[in-house]
Amino acid sequence: MDSLIIDRKELYDLVWSKPITKIAKDYNISDSMVIKICKKLGVPRPGPGHWAKVAVGKKVRQLPLGRLPKGCQEQYCISVYQQKRKLLTSDQDHPLIHREILDDYKIVVSNSLEAAHPLVVRNSKSFSNATVSEKLILQPRAKTHFDLRVTESTKDRALAIMNTLLFAFEKRGWVFGISSDPESAMNVTVLEEPIQFCVEEKIRHVEHVPTEKEKRARAAGKWVWPPRYDPVATGHLSLQILAGYGLVARHTWSDGKVQRVEGCLNKFCVALVELAEAIKVNRVRREEDEKQRELARVRRQELKDAREAEIVKREALEVDFARWEKANRLRQFINEFEVSVRTGSVPAEDQASKQQWIAWARNYANLVDPLSEGVETAVESAEKRYFASWWAK
Repeated sequence: MDSLIIDRKELYDLVWSKPITKIAKDYNISDSMVIKICKKLGVPRPGPGHWAKVAVGKKVRQLPLGRLPKGCQEQYCISVYQQKRKLLTSDQDHPLIHREILDDYKIVVSNSLEAAHPLVVRNSKSFSNATVSEKLILQPRAKTHFDLRVTESTKDRALAIMNTLLFAFEKRGWVFGISSDPESAMNVTVLEEPIQFCVEEKIRHVEHVPTEKEKRARAAGKWVWPPRYDPVATGHLSLQILAGYGLVARHTWSDGKVQRVEGCLNKFCVALVELAEAIKVNRVRREEDEKQRELARVRRQELKDAREAEIVKREALEVDFARWEKANRLRQFINEFEVSVRTGSVPAEDQASKQQWIAWARNYANLVDPLSEGVETAVESAEKRYFASWWAK
């Protein structure tokens, strides 16, 4: 069973029979979710102190359910995703977070790469043979490489940080990966959630100073279009999480006057765990929102279909009523005509034709009347043949 649908009357009976905390426990959802559903369905709730008065036997007033308020709905779908969400949003921190304060898991960066991780050895060669971009950033020729957005001066330091992180990931059972489509990127999988990150050096831009070559060109009367700013390497690194923006409080750890990225790696690991949990919760929320949107869409479609069916029935009734009214008016005229034939001075030779016409007219009135049956004429037979041939095409 993927979901449980609760209707307005059922929820009303529940909230006035026991406290919301017990209802939440029965459905394995949070108290706030029960309150939210009450608002969605327009269900009045007991006020503060209600259950305390009930406990001591005092008389309390129960608010009536009343009509469905505008903007509210008759039913709400409580999915298994909401129940999972309650488990995921527990106030207790994940055990992996508490682990980061243990001495055994303290991360210390070594500047030596003598016993480097195999991936670091491979990337060290790639970055040593890298080209330099206009912004001074090293660009390895290898298709897959670390996402290190650094200059030559901070390359070794960034590799040392990565070396330490790779061994720390392995100790924690986290899987590190590199992708190259559409460009090189790296991620670590925490609690089954791949999280992308990078190491980046801050590049400062200063006003461009004309070079000797540019000065000579200008002196020779040539057009020179130098850049407005020149990039300058600062040597300041930052470790950045490139996912889940808005889900956790912090995504970046940077060098400061006192702080260095190397001293923030345990905080980085804590943030990875927090983000992995937040991603799961956010996924649950999006799935639940989608379920509610689908439920609302189905209800709108059902209401639309019911409305269209009602309109068809009304139109059919109006048509039948018009036919019935016409048939009765025809019969009234035919009766008057018959009286005039009997009481008038109609020649004997015309009596038979008049009676035939009266019989024909009454049959036509019966054909018009939806409550009667008349004998088919050439008109009805021709229409039947026409529609039969049309459907046969």
